[in-house]
Amino acid sequence: MKKLAGFFLLVLFSGCSSQLQENQHLVVVNEVNVWFNLMPGGEPTFHFSGQIGVDTEIDETIELSDVEIFQSDKSIVKVKPFFTRLTKQLPQNNKYLYLFGLREGLSTKGVNPELPINVKLFFKFQNESIIKHISDIPIEKVY
Repeated sequence: MKKLAGFFLLVLFSGCSSQLQENQHLVVVNEVNVWFNLMPGGEPTFHFSGQIGVDTEIDETIELSDVEIFQSDKSIVKVKPFFTRLTKQLPQNNKYLYLFGLREGLSTKGVNPELPINVKLFFKFQNESIIKHISDIPIEKVY
């Protein structure tokens, strides 16, 4: 009986992960930018922004619920970004373009500007989820 229950749990979790894999094509990450604002007159701040293509099939229901930033496999921050469709933009390759990012900078504490970062984007639509991973993004320095 325990083996049978274990088998059903394995099938259940396999189905959930394949569902995430099946939907990966609906969201395409075109660009992610990360920078330190080192301009004089204030404390340094950490920023990110990017551009995403969202399939016209889910355009009206998609939400970017969270962005999590990692460096050296350590989570630095998880935040809710702004997420805005370029309304005048016609779909390209069946994708509408969206912009995302921070409205205000974050503290630079715990972030090494010499090391790249990794980003996880958490999307929700129609009771489904997509997680996108972007690795090895260099941190630009803006003076």
